[in-house]
Amino acid sequence: MYKGVCRFRRTPFLDTFKALYMKKVLAALAFLVSLSAAHAQQRKPQLTMLTKVEHDFGNYHEKVPRSVVFVFRNTGDAPLVVGNIETSCGCTTAKVPRRVVRPGMKGYVRVYYSGNGFLPGNFKKTVNVSTNAAPQPLTLTIRGNYFPLD
Repeated sequence: MYKGVCRFRRTPFLDTFKALYMKKVLAALAFLVSLSAAHAQQRKPQLTMLTKVEHDFGNYHEKVPRSVVFVFRNTGDAPLVVGNIETSCGCTTAKVPRRVVRPGMKGYVRVYYSGNGFLPGNFKKTVNVSTNAAPQPLTLTIRGNYFPLD
């Protein structure tokens, strides 16, 4: 009849063997984790502009809103995430249709300017785009000269 007693005796040899085996397994796991962490640190997104970061609308009538598309490519080997977008004025808006750009793919920022109701003349506005590719935001600039309709 089985009374719950183990048929094998514990010996110091088995205890030592188990301890050494567990140390080797844990050391191998720690090594693999450190390798994967080092590999993950090397993967970074990189934003490369395909258009200029500054656009001049030139002279135009006040009632005609303007827009421009700034195109970029993720030349890194990790996904590029577009974060916060800040404009320097309420007359300027920016839209990003795709917030996550995979490696090798293109993305774009469309910037709209509507100067209706503002003083005619020269203007210069900026759009700051934060990404995970750089600690500093990317600054896009638009400028032009609008005049009122007579």
